[in-house]
Amino acid sequence: MPENCVVCDKPSKRTQKILTCGSCSAVHHLHCTNLSEADLQTLEDLGKSWICLTCTSDNRSKRRDDTPVGSPLLARRPKALMESSDGMLKELLQRVTDLQDGQREFERSIKAELSSINRTMSQWQRTIEEHTKSIAFLNETINSVNTKTDSIVEETKALQKRINYLELRLSATEQNSLRNVMDIHGISQKRDEKPETIVCQMASVLGVSLTPSDIDYCYWVSVRSNKNAPSVQHLLKVRFLRHNLVCEFLAARRARKNLSAKDLGCDGNRTIYIDEALSTFNRRLYSAARELKKQGKLKYLWIRNGSIFVRKEDGGRRITIRCEADLETL
Repeated sequence: MPENCVVCDKPSKRTQKILTCGSCSAVHHLHCTNLSEADLQTLEDLGKSWICLTCTSDNRSKRRDDTPVGSPLLARRPKALMESSDGMLKELLQRVTDLQDGQREFERSIKAELSSINRTMSQWQRTIEEHTKSIAFLNETINSVNTKTDSIVEETKALQKRINYLELRLSATEQNSLRNVMDIHGISQKRDEKPETIVCQMASVLGVSLTPSDIDYCYWVSVRSNKNAPSVQHLLKVRFLRHNLVCEFLAARRARKNLSAKDLGCDGNRTIYIDEALSTFNRRLYSAARELKKQGKLKYLWIRNGSIFVRKEDGGRRITIRCEADLETL
């Protein structure tokens, strides 16, 4: 006859699964033990017996291991071991306390550092703002200066053009005042001989009709061929009352291939040259043109009526030199 379940006190049926306690052999319905069929299958697979809750509670009560105080392990701990554990626990607690204090000190240090960094960053921020304002002011000043500089440059260019124009006008006026003047090179100065006498002798040799009354003035001028020349040369500057006399002298000198001081009864055998007198500006241009000719950049260089002319090669066009810009184009 089937036994009743100790939990629900009902008999077990053939269709119901039952469990028998391995300690007290009490019968239990499977659904009364709160176990599943999978749990039952696991017990069978492991070959383990099932113990009911009543037997499990009785065993714990007998062993007195259901409370911490009554645990057999604690009951058997020696006093020395307990004291050692207490010391270790105190040491651990002290270390934890030290770590906590160190952490708090570290946090205070970090906060102080952060506060210092924040103050420094604030100072830098203020400095950067001040520098930004200074840079902006400097940029405005520079822009203003650049604007004024551009204006000054334009004014300077206009003034330079004006100066060049006035310089040309002044040179033209000075050159016009020298249209009756010529320069004679290659004659040695004599103390007792009058310059007018030499000019009249030269006119006689060249076949030019001239009397002392045709001469306005005549005097010696000391010159150097260049700044580094050790010796000083002398030229005879003559001003006539009529411009055609200058033209006649120049034409007669060009017609005569050789003319020296000896032909005039003077000491030496130096070649005599006759040139038109040039203004200071034209004389500077003529000197610069001669340097270009020495460098081989010009083939011909001459003066006519106070104007400077050049040719770069045979058969080339005649170029009038009026200012330094004309020389730069060569």
